[in-house]
Amino acid sequence: MCNQDFLLSSTMEQQQKNNNTTKIILIVIILILLGVIAYLLTTNSQKSDKIDEQNQELKEKGDSLDKNIEALEEIRLRYASLSDQYKELGKNNDSLNARVKEVEDLIAKVKKSSGKERKELLARIEALNAELEAKETEIIRLRAVVDSQKTTIDTLNTRTRVLNDTINNVRSQNSELSQKVAIASVLKAENIHVSVVTNKAKVLVKEEYKAKDIHKLEIAFTLGDNKVARKNDKFIALRLIEPSGSVVFETANEGGFFKSAENGKEIAYTQKRIVSFSNTHQPVVFSYIKGSPYKIGTYTVEIWADGNKIGESQLIVK
Repeated sequence: MCNQDFLLSSTMEQQQKNNNTTKIILIVIILILLGVIAYLLTTNSQKSDKIDEQNQELKEKGDSLDKNIEALEEIRLRYASLSDQYKELGKNNDSLNARVKEVEDLIAKVKKSSGKERKELLARIEALNAELEAKETEIIRLRAVVDSQKTTIDTLNTRTRVLNDTINNVRSQNSELSQKVAIASVLKAENIHVSVVTNKAKVLVKEEYKAKDIHKLEIAFTLGDNKVARKNDKFIALRLIEPSGSVVFETANEGGFFKSAENGKEIAYTQKRIVSFSNTHQPVVFSYIKGSPYKIGTYTVEIWADGNKIGESQLIVK
């Protein structure tokens, strides 16, 4: 009985030992697993943090790249605007067009650049910005100069228009005055007398004359007072107009042509005199012998001076 109890007790102690050993092993395994899990969790956390850092770094690089491209685009637009403004001011600046092309090339390089290259490009962006500020300041100065010149030109144009208006007014007044002087200076034939001289040198003064009695005509008149007319030689012409309207014109008998002061047309005359006008009511006499018989009818006798008609009378032939 004692042996059985002893054996049973030994068996139970052995089982207890085995159970304790198994528990210890399980605990060790659990601890190892917990350690592995903790390591894995820590490692994953570190990897996740690193990935986040890398993502943040990539994001920052992307943002920086976008900002650089945006800055270069703004620079390109400013250079293009400056180029247009220079053209508006009448100034060509080829360097600005070259800058536009350079910035376009820089934009392409930035997109493909590494970190080191990007720093160099950033330095170039700063230099371009500084140049832009200087050019924009210059444009402001040039616009101020152009505006000042435009104001001066507008003022001069206004003065020129006023001066031209004044000159035109003076010319108009002078023209009117000249016309008035020209009209006022036209001489006047006064006291026109037409008489006939026969073959026997007898002077006839009648209202009507027989054609056979007319050998010579004498047309006498005086030049009226005219204080405006210049005292110089005057071209005085006699025009004897037949009843048919034709002018008695004989080249061999001092006939010729003069220009009308009114319209510039050539006018035939019968006889002429050059008279030195002295404004002394001086007499003028035309003696004319016609080379052919007189026709029956009324002849018109016109007196002209320097292209202006200054008197008229008639001769009636029956």
